[in-house]
This record gives sequence, structure tokens and C-alpha cells, in this order.
Amino acid sequence: MIELIPEDWETWSLIRPLAERAWNHLEIGTVLDNLCLIADDLTADEHPWIVFDAPRRALLYCHPDHFHDDPTAGHGMMPAVLPWEIRAVPEVEQQGDFCSAASDRFLHHHLLALADLAGGVVKPGEVPARSAESYQEAWSVTLDGRLRRRFLPGLPTAERRRRFFRAFTVGGVLLPHHWDVFHRLWDLDDVTHTELLNLADRLPGGENRHTGED
Repeated sequence: MIELIPEDWETWSLIRPLAERAWNHLEIGTVLDNLCLIADDLTADEHPWIVFDAPRRALLYCHPDHFHDDPTAGHGMMPAVLPWEIRAVPEVEQQGDFCSAASDRFLHHHLLALADLAGGVVKPGEVPARSAESYQEAWSVTLDGRLRRRFLPGLPTAERRRRFFRAFTVGGVLLPHHWDVFHRLWDLDDVTHTELLNLADRLPGGENRHTGED
């Protein structure tokens, strides 16, 4: 079951069918009974707030801009392997700045993140403070990689690489072995907390994270 708050936000009529489709694609009903999407202009960046306020119930706080077009992300589907696997490019419905393609990517990405959290695949509470940012970015790479391999809406490799580059060049230079970590994360299907943490610690700034107090 999906709830929408505030109920009078006119864009919900366009978002609801996309949210229900992502819920079904990702079989969220196996880990959650209820999801509440809350439009909140305080969540300003790429990562919305996720709260589990009851057993099998989650709140996803998202900024209205998360449902607007992102011209850097690209709207193409992963290339099909065989001709009969080619799928039609979905039409982009717009109401004001609303973009169905961007909304589809956002909802699939973050509902898969909810499934990981609810299923104990990732354990943010066990991540040392100084590893939190790289752990988040590493996890994000695996989310889009898994979505794209399932032919579901997600950021393409090129855009995820750009975001990875922006995240880590602040703390150092990205070397070839850092890109090896990116591709390992992208190709990772059986995600575990331990492997995510180990790979995150191989990214810029991670080599000395465990030498002092967290």
C-alpha cells in the first residue's frame, strides 16, 4: 500500500502509477506492507530521507525537484541483447516541470534502496562515520547497476560515473584502481554490507580510515 502526503499535491496523480509500478517491479511487498511518500522541500539533495517508523512500514521524504527532469541523466534504456527484447522508449508526460522518466528512475532507485534496508542487505548503522559518504556512493552505484541489468529505470553507466567522479575527486585523485572498484560495484548482484564497506574503503580517502578513532 502506498500513501501520499500532502494529499492535495496535484503531481501525485502522475506519480502514483509510477510508484505502484516500481513497487511491483521490485516486489517491495515481500519486505514492506506500507510506504508513505512525503513531498518535503527540506530534502534538497540527491539522497532523500528514509525512515522506518513501524514494522514493515517506511517513510520516503522526497523533494518535489526529484520528480523534475534531469537533463544530465539520459533517458535511454539499457541496449537490448536481441532484437525482440527491444522495448519502446516510454513517453515523457509533463505537468509543469514534472518528468515521468526522471520520476521513474528516482522511484526505482529508492524503492530498491528501501528493499535493501528492510531486508538487512545494507546496515548504515554499522558504518563508521568517516566511511559514510563513500559507503552511500558505493551503494548507489550497485543500485543503478542492478536496475539496468534488469532493464528497469535507473541511471546509465555514464551518468553514474559522472556522479562517482564528482563525489570522490573532492577528496583526492581518481586512479585506475578506483575505477576498477566502480565497475566491480556496478556489476555486483549479490550485495552484502561487508563487501560494500570493504569496497568503499578502497576509494579516495579510505586507506587510513581505520587507523584512528571513528
